[in-house]
Amino acid sequence: MRSDPRSPRITTATDAVHQPEQSVLHSHPAHELLWHVSGTFRVDAGDRTWSLAPGTGVWIAAGTMHRTVGSGDYQVGWALVETADCPEIWERTTPVLVEPLLHHLLHFLASERSEVVRSQAEDVVIDLLGAQLSSSVIELPMPSDARSRQIVDALLADPAHPWELADWAIEVGAGTRTLSRLFVDETGMSFGQWRTQARMRAAMADLVAGVPVQTVARRVGYASPSAFVTAFRRCTGRTPGSIGVEAPVLQVVS
Repeated sequence: MRSDPRSPRITTATDAVHQPEQSVLHSHPAHELLWHVSGTFRVDAGDRTWSLAPGTGVWIAAGTMHRTVGSGDYQVGWALVETADCPEIWERTTPVLVEPLLHHLLHFLASERSEVVRSQAEDVVIDLLGAQLSSSVIELPMPSDARSRQIVDALLADPAHPWELADWAIEVGAGTRTLSRLFVDETGMSFGQWRTQARMRAAMADLVAGVPVQTVARRVGYASPSAFVTAFRRCTGRTPGSIGVEAPVLQVVS
């Protein structure tokens, strides 16, 4: 319970970061949501790194060391959320989508002073975050072994690449079983699962840009739109047609 029930549950603002400013690794006793406002930057949190695109953010569990790193000037939105208002399932760092309603409410909370109105808006924000944190977005863990990295780099460049793991084994000079074990050990996924995630991530970026589903299916290696739609729904819980410009995917870069 909060010591003062009238105190804000959510504190939020937008920071403008100008080069050569650097964000240092730090943590908070509260959970934090970081999201993209403008520019190009990434979020390092724990042992993971995410690059942020418009409409995306990272939920950072309380106590997690993190920082933002940009290649130029950028703006990042942030919201600190008191842990007393969050269930245990939220105690993990994970990517989220910051859709228009959530973004609007966070912007509203940055300036609203009325306790009653703030509390109502905070209730909705917490509900929206809960819906995000109880589901998932496309996340792509990256392996560190040089042989498996050669494979994933090729697949990121060409998601439709048709080679199976046995083909890649010849290319990188490793046994199929060795590569299979490396993928599971380093990413938590089989090669096939990782390739599907990579294809869905590439597909999401195209769908957000308005590329037709048939074209996207072909670009990411599916022989038919129906096979792609089935795989996309299984992976994301959404249909390709439900993806709009406000809901792009988060890209895990390392």
